[in-house]
Amino acid sequence: MTVRDPQGREWHVKQPPHYDQRAEGPIEVTLSRVLSAVGYYQPPVYFLPRLSITDAKGTHVEPGGRFRLTDKSIKNTGDWSWQQNPFVGTRPYQGLLSYW
Repeated sequence: MTVRDPQGREWHVKQPPHYDQRAEGPIEVTLSRVLSAVGYYQPPVYFLPRLSITDAKGTHVEPGGRFRLTDKSIKNTGDWSWQQNPFVGTRPYQGLLSYW
């Protein structure tokens, strides 16, 4: 789902499936924080357990999820290759691979 906050910023929300309440959102946010701590740029990502939505039906509470801010400064530069990229052989890259 895509939502706008009171400041007009656009957020993409990944919610857990309705048939299974196991949310991957908290894990994704935690991993984003770990990658950021070791030096990899991460877009703003947050987890909220629920959110209030105002739409044509009024204001109601929905299950939350992982929120990722749409940032105009982030450009899609194509697919990422784990085998062929400018970081292969660098210490941070090797550290990331050793972690997994």
